[in-house]
Amino acid sequence: MAQPRQCLANVRLNLEAAGLEFRHVIGAQLYLVDMDNLPTVERLWTELLGASQPPRITLGATQLPTGTPIEITVIARRTAGDRVYLNPIYAQTRQQAEKQLAAALRKVGLSRKHLAMANWYTTGPHAPGVID
Repeated sequence: MAQPRQCLANVRLNLEAAGLEFRHVIGAQLYLVDMDNLPTVERLWTELLGASQPPRITLGATQLPTGTPIEITVIARRTAGDRVYLNPIYAQTRQQAEKQLAAALRKVGLSRKHLAMANWYTTGPHAPGVID
């Protein structure tokens, strides 16, 4: 499949244009129209990033804006410092998600101020107009 390889090449070009490399990536979001392509993307991703892969969110999508079957968004930093990007948190309520987030940060010896980005998804009832 040519699209995943081209998509990753485009990410590399964008990183290089900013003076960065894949080693600077601290988080990524991968969108696939056909989840059957995930093994191919996983193999290519591992070839590029090796064992020290940043946290990544992988989502299936029915359609992407440009009609492409794959889209990858990365977050990169020139210096890693002590900022982190955690894997997504899934919980019934926002309160439970907050507790899981705090526990994950404690586990690595950091606090909320160290977060580069956090994603959580809740399935419980929400107040009108609130997206958790």
